[in-house]
Amino acid sequence: GYSVQQVGLMIMGIPVAMGVVAPVAGSLSDRWGSRWICLAGLLVTGLGCLALGTMGPETGVFGFVLRCIPFGLGMGLFQAPNNSAIMGQAPRDQLGVVSGLLNYSRVIGQTSGLPLVGALLTAFVAMQVRLESRTDLAGVDADVLTGAVNQTFQVLALVMLVVAGLAVWALLEDRKRSREAS
Repeated sequence: GYSVQQVGLMIMGIPVAMGVVAPVAGSLSDRWGSRWICLAGLLVTGLGCLALGTMGPETGVFGFVLRCIPFGLGMGLFQAPNNSAIMGQAPRDQLGVVSGLLNYSRVIGQTSGLPLVGALLTAFVAMQVRLESRTDLAGVDADVLTGAVNQTFQVLALVMLVVAGLAVWALLEDRKRSREAS
């Protein structure tokens, strides 16, 4: 029942949180390295997904924005140190190419991730109600739609947990290599 403008303002919590924390995350990664900051970002993003996975039809604007903020904070914590780590590994004469590939991978992730999440959401709705081909999900009962949104965010939280596990594994491998080199 919200207007397009209201929804736009509600969703702004994510980029605003990212914009606030990203410069701080960049500074912290310059000081302490990117791996720990990226790991913290992945974990906070996962918590944000879990928080977004608790909404109901009664969740108001304030509750929605509060659930969006951890997601944005986590993304801001992750992106700047991750970009810095990638660019820091590139040879100086290849910085332009690496920067282009980094941007390309981001766009590919965005353009493939959104349809995948949409398909996941639609599958969760379809598991609860029989959908005709090309059904507009706006006509689906609010309880069914919120349940599907919650399940989708819970799956995304699981993905973030797996990625965080891979980050921990990379940290352990770095330590192991450091000990072997000493």
